[in-house]
Amino acid sequence: MRFKLPRARSLLLGLGLPLACGGAERHLFSDDPAAAGDFLQGETASEPTTLTAASAVLTFPGRGTSGAAQPLGVGLGPETSTACDPTPAAAAPAAAPVQHVCFYAADDPNALAATIEQVLEVVGTEQWIHVRLTLSPDFVDNSYGQTAIGWGNAANGPPPKAEPPREQPAPHSPPRPHEEPAGAPQPAPADSAAPPPAPAASPTAPSAPTDGARPPAPAAGGPGAARPPGNGGPSAGGHSFRDLVGSDHAEIQLLDADGQIAMEFALDYLSASATAASGYASLGVSGGEGRISVGDPEWILASTSSMDRNLNACGLGSFVTDSPETDQSYTPNRAASDWDYRVAYEAWISTEAFAGAGFGSALIELVHASPSKHGGNSVNVLPAPCPPDPANPAAAPEPLPAALSTIR
Repeated sequence: MRFKLPRARSLLLGLGLPLACGGAERHLFSDDPAAAGDFLQGETASEPTTLTAASAVLTFPGRGTSGAAQPLGVGLGPETSTACDPTPAAAAPAAAPVQHVCFYAADDPNALAATIEQVLEVVGTEQWIHVRLTLSPDFVDNSYGQTAIGWGNAANGPPPKAEPPREQPAPHSPPRPHEEPAGAPQPAPADSAAPPPAPAASPTAPSAPTDGARPPAPAAGGPGAARPPGNGGPSAGGHSFRDLVGSDHAEIQLLDADGQIAMEFALDYLSASATAASGYASLGVSGGEGRISVGDPEWILASTSSMDRNLNACGLGSFVTDSPETDQSYTPNRAASDWDYRVAYEAWISTEAFAGAGFGSALIELVHASPSKHGGNSVNVLPAPCPPDPANPAAAPEPLPAALSTIR
């Protein structure tokens, strides 16, 4: 079998990320090992598993409570791209299991930088590939404004010690140009072990609904309504909403089973949108920073990003100045518990893209994050099996897809 290796590229990710799985841990923020030790969380399968394969899905922290942000499952079709709590279809028995590929810094095989979840779906007569790329929140995240986490003014300075989320500031008028928003966060409660308090309702923190419904999107022009790009910062935390709008994107290659590049595209992360409830949305491959380099645009059945889901699907479109306040462990804010603090990209691709060869694997080519938490925004990465399950150390890590086996 002849393999054509994809062009060497770089991924804009962080270095020195901690692992919570066997062996010596490496902490980027060595002064806060407790927070770093929870960096990867094991999702143990509900059914008993054998010791022949890893039984846990390792995820970065900060995903919140929405169904869309949970570990990828089967039966989630393109129509679920706009749902906060998607309902899976009845997958056919022949549906393939979800594959997990981890990406590490090329100069440090212990520095986990990103993960890809991918699955070949067969539902009735329909088939598609579902892919999700998630970046380490130690490199870039969806926290910004006065509530940014780990975005210090120093390029590589450590963040403050973890503490519970604080009450949101009292309501205030939108800031005028060149003025900082009024109202400073209140001190944390004395009992730091208590659950995060529900912040008071404000233009940047809608009250939690009591009937189980998602909070509605803010009315156009009303308090908390989306503002044009450029009005989300800068902030004392070093990261603003506008940093996520209009420049961030992910470049992904899709390989067929022979290792050939079947598709190459860039997914837009977040751009201004007149049709979105919040005024912002991911424009996929058809706008913003999105584009198709190889393949037919019609093969992209749907796409989204974690910020698109936050603002639109989950009804949190008022958070365009400050993100929901949290702590270093990304504890969900009870007034906005669905907020996903991770930067993630998701796409559904028709199996027509892979002709007779079949799907091989997704491969990261380039992800842009400007700024990042590390000053430098680029680092080369290589695919490798994900870390072993810390709850089942005797299990063998999931092997790489065959299409990636010659890359590392």
